[in-house]
Amino acid sequence: MPPRAIGEALSDAYNALHDEELSLFADVHETLDRLKALGVKLTLITNGAAEPQRAKVVRFALEHRFAHIQIEGEHGFSKPEERAYIHAMEVLDVGPHETWMVGDNLEWEIVAPRRLGIYAIWHDGYGVGPSSDSPIRSDRIIRRLSELLLEPSLQMRELRGGVALVNRRHRRQRADRPRRWLRPRGPD
Repeated sequence: MPPRAIGEALSDAYNALHDEELSLFADVHETLDRLKALGVKLTLITNGAAEPQRAKVVRFALEHRFAHIQIEGEHGFSKPEERAYIHAMEVLDVGPHETWMVGDNLEWEIVAPRRLGIYAIWHDGYGVGPSSDSPIRSDRIIRRLSELLLEPSLQMRELRGGVALVNRRHRRQRADRPRRWLRPRGPD
């Protein structure tokens, strides 16, 4: 077994390369800015350690786009714990019937929010579609974040509450769990 220092060096090199290769999906800033201009309260909920997650928020110029940013390492709880969603709604002073949850992880960002009565939207950014054998169903599936702007409740100004948007910390790209906003650079 290699010495601990070698393992840590390999891990650090992998994490640095991974972080370097991350980029936003093309429509993120414009969509967030339009939602905010429409008066939608936005929350970013992300799991992970405080320092690297906060660095991503700053790097991708997300901080001024959200009314609340909730990082696991700063708050002490994470998705899929129900209190992660409840806390975000309390901060925005909204209830489940006034809230959308948009996320790319069916278990973490669809199941718990739906259990709470939140309208759960699965972001299938890579178009893999839900697994035919999965019992998990979202209220809506979108391929691009900008599709949120076409949501009927938003068009009719019925959404008075908030939209909780998420960013995952998972390092490994899996076909059934694409990253929400951050994606590896390269061909689409």
